[in-house]
Amino acid sequence: MVTCPECDSDDLDLIEKAADDRRHIRCNTCDHDWWRGEAKPTPPPVKTIADHRADFHATHVPTPRRSAAVDALKAQFLTAHPEPDDDVAAYWARYQRIFSADVLPTCDPQDLKDFANTETGARPGNMSIFNSAWNELGEAEAAQRTRGAITYLLYGPDHIPLEDRLTHLIDGPHALEMRGFKEALLTKVLCITNPDRFLPILIYTSPNGGKREIAQTVFGLNLPPRDSAPIGRLITWSNDLLVDHAGPGFTHLQHASSFLWWAKDQTPDTPAAPTGVTNHTGKYRALWQWLRDQPRDEVRATFATIENVLGMPLPPSSREHDRHWRGYEGSAVARAIHDAGWHATDVNLTAEHVTFLRNH
Repeated sequence: MVTCPECDSDDLDLIEKAADDRRHIRCNTCDHDWWRGEAKPTPPPVKTIADHRADFHATHVPTPRRSAAVDALKAQFLTAHPEPDDDVAAYWARYQRIFSADVLPTCDPQDLKDFANTETGARPGNMSIFNSAWNELGEAEAAQRTRGAITYLLYGPDHIPLEDRLTHLIDGPHALEMRGFKEALLTKVLCITNPDRFLPILIYTSPNGGKREIAQTVFGLNLPPRDSAPIGRLITWSNDLLVDHAGPGFTHLQHASSFLWWAKDQTPDTPAAPTGVTNHTGKYRALWQWLRDQPRDEVRATFATIENVLGMPLPPSSREHDRHWRGYEGSAVARAIHDAGWHATDVNLTAEHVTFLRNH
């Protein structure tokens, strides 16, 4: 029997029951009130796909300096290429009709095979796997599987998000999949049917360059590796990220895609390098990159902050000689600073802090 902890009376009232299962009780004899029981643990809320998408976008934001550099490149590109070479509109309009819900089920199989092997507007690469599968299965079966894949991608169950339907078709096995009709061709379908959302950049990551490589070299963003998340989510979310950060001013996403490929090749690592900046590949490259991305022209940092940037301790000489921060010859740290277009001043070995000034 429950009794009052103050007067031992059992004349009690339940005032309220909390959501965590505790009970608020009052003694009618002495008016003492208390909470009885232990709070039941509340499980953390389950994240939705919209939550994960929002986290992806919030995590990958260019620094102000990098954004300014991209804007400068964009102005340069748009001056030289104000209007894109638009020879794809008629072709894409034709396939928008072919991929419509009414026409797709009975479209000509040759249109589907031609779609896989034509590079108009987007280049899916080597289609030997698809063509071999087409020949092995025969035209009728191959066309039906290709129709099935496109139908599931574009018109699949509403309760399965587009990015997850894309994953099902790429990573399979899926009853509607067609061998060789994978990431590049499925993304090409999305580019044609939704040209206001999808860039004609058909691969997420590739040694020759994909969305992940463009995000790194143009915007300084380290997107997740291929196997770290469902591939359909990486494809669609990285696409949306690139579109957002490329910004307005382009005639259409074909135009924006041309800019991104062009910007990717302007420098090995980051666009629009300021005067006096030299590419740096040494041990302290992380410090070089950190300084390059600073939005201000003066930065004060502790030695501990710099070690966090580097992910390793500074060499002992950096705490013994201030010339270690200033002397280009013989100091790898000073070389990284100099190559970034900065120089060190106000080096305090006792307080372990240093001020960096950008060179002009």
